[in-house]
Amino acid sequence: MDMGKGGKLDQQSTIYTFDEVSKHDKKDDRWLVIQGNVYDITDWSNRHPGGSKVIGHYVGQDATDKSIEEDFRKLRSTAVQMGLFKANFLYFALYFLHVVVFEILAYLTLYYFGSGWIPFLVSVLLYGAFQAQSAYLSHDFGHLAVFHNTALDRFFEYYLLAFNKGASPHWWNHMHFQHHAKPNVMGKDPDVRLDKFLVVGQVMPVEVAQSKKSSLPFNLQDKYFPLFGPTLLFPIYFHYTCYKHVFTRKLWVDLAVMIIYNIKFLFLFVPVLGWGWTLVYYEAFRVIDSMWFAWVTQSNHIPMNIDHDDNKPWLKLQLFGYVMLNNHCSMTGLLDV
Repeated sequence: MDMGKGGKLDQQSTIYTFDEVSKHDKKDDRWLVIQGNVYDITDWSNRHPGGSKVIGHYVGQDATDKSIEEDFRKLRSTAVQMGLFKANFLYFALYFLHVVVFEILAYLTLYYFGSGWIPFLVSVLLYGAFQAQSAYLSHDFGHLAVFHNTALDRFFEYYLLAFNKGASPHWWNHMHFQHHAKPNVMGKDPDVRLDKFLVVGQVMPVEVAQSKKSSLPFNLQDKYFPLFGPTLLFPIYFHYTCYKHVFTRKLWVDLAVMIIYNIKFLFLFVPVLGWGWTLVYYEAFRVIDSMWFAWVTQSNHIPMNIDHDDNKPWLKLQLFGYVMLNNHCSMTGLLDV
């Protein structure tokens, strides 16, 4: 298929084929198509507002939003008029309040009832709930879905993720935006980038078996994953990738707030538990938080179609990523499968 002029590639009108464009999908050689024009974004991609990874998932492809230009914008306008994007501030206020209450109860349980086994376990469960709910609430602020104001939503995202959990909001957005850019796409959606430890969908298990390179008994993954997967996700992977992201990108504000969280945690719990049991407590609530996150996210992904990137139009990709559609479904004017 022929395409329009080369855009940034040169100042003269040049014709490129999709096959030629598709070859430029490497980290140091990035082309994409917008409105029929071919752009070399190799140098610019690092300045992309959503991150180089997000735009990088579309290199070698047509990134035009032509599939949503008319019908989807009309649909969105209808949703706005119906008030579907209007946040319920009472709901979010109560949600935020119950997060604060979980943290206070976790500490007061140990402070008033001592560090025996029952108070310890109750406190760990409360703190694990505090951690998990902080993450889920921060998700909405991260999407600017509460105040629709970048400064306010980002402030609460930093409070919930960095100050409450010791995580980098920039790291979380970096991962999560990729998920929304290419939901359930193998090798691009971080939520299903699991083939080293867990195979999901219909395509990944077959490819892993045919490669004969795996050392894990995936036929038994339903037995070992509940024990080892969630318990290692946050305590190990969470810390490694989060801090690596912060240091490699020199995110000193994120790092400062993350350090403040750790100081706050130690200041509250070392006096009542001592250093040794505080570390045990830390590991225990991270495991609870990890299991909570793993089961919720994977329960959402596993029923969906998980496959390689076949360059679906943006709207169709989103529908297949979040709604259980099959190949016989269609939405008049929006989706022609």
